[in-house]
Amino acid sequence: MRCNFALPVLAAVAAMAAPQIMDLDMVIAAPDPTYTIASDATAQVVTINTAALIASASKAASSISIAITDVASASGKVKRDASCTALPTGVAKYALTSSRDNAASFRANPTFSSIAVSAPTPKGYVNTVKNSGGANDGYGFLGFSNLNDYDTKKCAANCDATTGCQAFNIYFERDPSVDPGTGNDCPNPKSVTHIKCALWGGPLNKDNAVNTGQLRNKFEVAVAGSNAYQNPNLKIPDGFTLTGVPEKAAINAPYDKQGYNTYMGATIFTAGAFDAQLCATYCKSQTQYNIDHPAKDGSPPKVCNFFNTYILYLNSASNPQGQYCSLYTEVWDQSYAMNTGQYRGNDRYFVAYSYTFAIKNSVAPAPSVGDKKGAVYQAAVDIRYATLQPFCSALLGYSAPVATAVVYSTTTPVVTSTVIATNTVTVSQAAAKRAVSQSTPNVLTKYPATVLSSACSMFVTQATGTSIVGTVTSVSTAPTTTTLVTSTTAITSTIKATPSGNAYCEDGSMVYGNSAICDSPLCIIFNMRIEGAESTIYEGPIRTDPRMITTPSGGTHFCDGTNNNANPNPGGTPTTGLDSSGALCGFGFDGTYSSSFQDFFITSIGDTAQTNTQFWGLLDNYQFTPTGGCQFEVWNGDEVLWAFDAFNANAFLKVTPPTAQIAVGGTFTFTVIDGMSGNPIAGASFNGATSDSNGQVQLSFPTAGTFRYKATRASSIRSNGVIITVS
Repeated sequence: MRCNFALPVLAAVAAMAAPQIMDLDMVIAAPDPTYTIASDATAQVVTINTAALIASASKAASSISIAITDVASASGKVKRDASCTALPTGVAKYALTSSRDNAASFRANPTFSSIAVSAPTPKGYVNTVKNSGGANDGYGFLGFSNLNDYDTKKCAANCDATTGCQAFNIYFERDPSVDPGTGNDCPNPKSVTHIKCALWGGPLNKDNAVNTGQLRNKFEVAVAGSNAYQNPNLKIPDGFTLTGVPEKAAINAPYDKQGYNTYMGATIFTAGAFDAQLCATYCKSQTQYNIDHPAKDGSPPKVCNFFNTYILYLNSASNPQGQYCSLYTEVWDQSYAMNTGQYRGNDRYFVAYSYTFAIKNSVAPAPSVGDKKGAVYQAAVDIRYATLQPFCSALLGYSAPVATAVVYSTTTPVVTSTVIATNTVTVSQAAAKRAVSQSTPNVLTKYPATVLSSACSMFVTQATGTSIVGTVTSVSTAPTTTTLVTSTTAITSTIKATPSGNAYCEDGSMVYGNSAICDSPLCIIFNMRIEGAESTIYEGPIRTDPRMITTPSGGTHFCDGTNNNANPNPGGTPTTGLDSSGALCGFGFDGTYSSSFQDFFITSIGDTAQTNTQFWGLLDNYQFTPTGGCQFEVWNGDEVLWAFDAFNANAFLKVTPPTAQIAVGGTFTFTVIDGMSGNPIAGASFNGATSDSNGQVQLSFPTAGTFRYKATRASSIRSNGVIITVS
């Protein structure tokens, strides 16, 4: 919709947790509000396709509550006739004499000023602009007509009879008597004076009374005596009540009392007049969509009970971007209307004509009470994303069951020590609560204790490990005396299994990637590798499925391959695989969210975050994916690679074969290639050896064991890990 911008800077608001900001990516992607001016006609009517607009409001509903309307806009061209063609005659009594026929004299004409100043304000309207030298350039152009006199009542009647009209602008305009064209035939013809009555579907005020005229060849169009009148009575959508008129500010709702994010998303309309009914339809449609498409994690559907709609402008009141609609599950009062705008680079987006509406007889809890059930499920998402299950175990105060073992052994020191008898008794003990004092992770501080307890209970189950406390009693027997010696020993409290698995974490530990949590019938398993700046964060198979993804910077959105209509059916994606591997290995990730693409832009994984010149890239089978990680569906067996600084890499190293069995003292030849092109890579380091011009490197192994090596080279992404067994 506009140009390229720097990162957004938030508007200054009160110090509170604000879950939502304006979705400027959506605004930029939407078409410009434009209109066609038939400047040489005596009248023009712009018809609003109400049915199409309402349909687009229904289409805006989505699984992520954010969309862009598809209503087409006019081209914005000014219609012209042929050079020197006669144009409509003006109002003769206001024509200028030949000696004063110029734009400056027209603008200074005291007759025009006097008429504008004394013009009556029609019933049902308020005068917002008086005797301006500029016509209004607002939102929702609905056409114009030429009047025979400066008749505000007539112009008001035209507005009243036009669907969507909320304001009108009446003014004198100096126009050419014939078309000046572009050549020298009639470049500056005699002028005529028209009285224009322009109709608008949005607010008119002195800030957008900026159209002072233009040059047509050498003829200067000019404006004088411009008045604007606004109908202050906005049509209330059926089933809703008007709750506030914040005017130049938008709702900036914090989390409710339970820590719940009541924000449901937003859309923008860029065609037609300002109409609260569009947002009301969007609100109801989003609720129905959420009910018809329940969340797979059991979260209750978000129900729209409240919306805020306003016109969003870019840099000036004469540059509207469209009618913005924000949805909420709870009703917020006008005191939360604190967001007057946002900056992106040097561009300022600001709010005007802001209204809030609530569904009649809403049963939503007041924000001061909050939605506990919604908060519990939301907290569960936070816990799962940040792998805070250990915090939950401590919060709920569970300790492991205890087993007590008593072992009796009898030995005779006169002969070889022999165990004569051993008897073990195990006593079961239920899990015990223990007092815990710990700090709450930042991501969970918005929730009250009751919400955290309920959310943690969804994750933490009875511990299955056993702490063993043993008592060993020894009886030593001699020919003449018997001595009883008793000692108590604490036997190992944690039984640690030998490391095993089929996938590697960054710290070298192993996990079973195909055991990752998968709660749907759409589970898939593919191979995934995450190459960070200094090390491999994850490598191995991963099981995943469609799911909600939450990042600190992007919020919570569904990720299933159908994002942005990329695929017809849901499935596992590289981003859900990232989420699954993070849960297994204990690393987090972050990313911003673009509603235009319905996808996350990954900015950090583990400890590796993007810089101004280095970014995370995504490849499938060593080729860059054509879409983002939530739009791209992965097939069973695919090789997915998340690579840091991928766009500056000149090769994506791949070593073949990926496994090898070698006899002690034997040698083996491996090949290093660029996985993207298949070309051999020379100069790669592989276990201290360097690949030749054919990409080959020969290694010998003097000792037995199992080894894992990766190839590296400057300006390249490190290779897959190669498992070598020497026996």
